[in-house]
Amino acid sequence: MEKYKNRKMGSEMMQYWNNGTATGGRDEFRVSIRRSNKSREMDPMNEKSGFTLMELMVIIAIIAIIFALALPAFIGWLPAKRMESAASEVNAAFQVTRLSAIKENTSAILKFDLDDESYSVRVSGRLVKHGKMPAGVVLEKVLNQTTSASVDMITFNSRGFPSPPVDVFLQNETGTMTWTIQVNMTGGSRIIRG
Repeated sequence: MEKYKNRKMGSEMMQYWNNGTATGGRDEFRVSIRRSNKSREMDPMNEKSGFTLMELMVIIAIIAIIFALALPAFIGWLPAKRMESAASEVNAAFQVTRLSAIKENTSAILKFDLDDESYSVRVSGRLVKHGKMPAGVVLEKVLNQTTSASVDMITFNSRGFPSPPVDVFLQNETGTMTWTIQVNMTGGSRIIRG
């Protein structure tokens, strides 16, 4: 019995032994001690886990600072992406018009509506493609490259040559950024960032 008392046992086990309430003898008591110690070692709820309120507040503050630093860069990046998207769409409309004219061996028309800020591609009177400028991008003007006169449509013949070659000017709504889509005499187009 001294052997069991000298071991490190919880105070409740000592009381249990000293009060004489152990009913099953030494083997039963030995088993209950072993189970008690194992359950304390294995129980994950006895360990303190999780985050304190202070730790969570520090993490939230760090995230807020990072967000505040990244937001101006994102806001400045967005108009440029809109302009790039609009220029790519108009450039694609030129290519669709040209290729449709060649494929169907007829003329194809790309018409611009400056008031509605939209464009449409027609082949033999049939609508092939219609598009509108995204928010924040203005279809400023379409100019004939040879006369600098304003035009509202360009016609591609069955060989893919434009009449007339044009420059299409896109501008952001604040007027600080202007991009140009040029269509040359052979029907090739390119985007000029400016």
